[in-house]
Amino acid sequence: MPLSRMMTRLNDRALVYYATANVPREPDPVLDVLSRLAGTTTIRHVPPKPEESLPWYAGAFYLCVAWRHRHRIPRDVLEAMPCANLHPSLLPFGRGAHPLFWALAMGAPLGVTLHWMDEGIDEGAIIGQALLSHWTLDNTMAEIYDKAERAAAQLLRNCWRELLRFEPGCGQDLSRFTFGQVDQLRHRAAELPAWVEERGWEKIPAGDVEEWGHAQGIWTPAVWEPLSDLVVASGS
Repeated sequence: MPLSRMMTRLNDRALVYYATANVPREPDPVLDVLSRLAGTTTIRHVPPKPEESLPWYAGAFYLCVAWRHRHRIPRDVLEAMPCANLHPSLLPFGRGAHPLFWALAMGAPLGVTLHWMDEGIDEGAIIGQALLSHWTLDNTMAEIYDKAERAAAQLLRNCWRELLRFEPGCGQDLSRFTFGQVDQLRHRAAELPAWVEERGWEKIPAGDVEEWGHAQGIWTPAVWEPLSDLVVASGS
């Protein structure tokens, strides 16, 4: 559909519903990009019970963009409006909670993915990805998260046209999800280990997480191969 026709259809609906975590971040690079791209039609909503509030908003918005949103989007919302998620891993690697921590512990490359949401957990078709390349083992987890957030904002900017046109994206090749025993560990312990909470995750150097992965026997380096038909942005 031409963008001119698409924008005409938006007259009776706001453009974007921004689904994010219960605790706002300031600044929020993703929200800043959305605000510039979508103008005053962008709304930031921090729902205390998203399973109750999202269905109410579904008919009023053209598109949902999620970042740091740790709740399943209800089926009726997915059917009412397209929902895209920014996820801080290079899917299909790193589905679920705390992917940056687990990627470091497992030896996987760091990055972000923009994908369409379905009823699975981070399993929808990929719209674009960005490799996070400018980081070191001396960076704290908070610093790496900030880098990933900036990369997510840039990826959103780069893929904005694809989002508005509802480009179908590329289905995830589940056979490339090859962590084996690590995948089993993730399903047993999706939350962070106790020592991370005790030390405060934001202060922990990435090198400490990698060393822990070695000690646990789960550090199994993975090679990421970008798919040729995706919009790939370079992470900062």
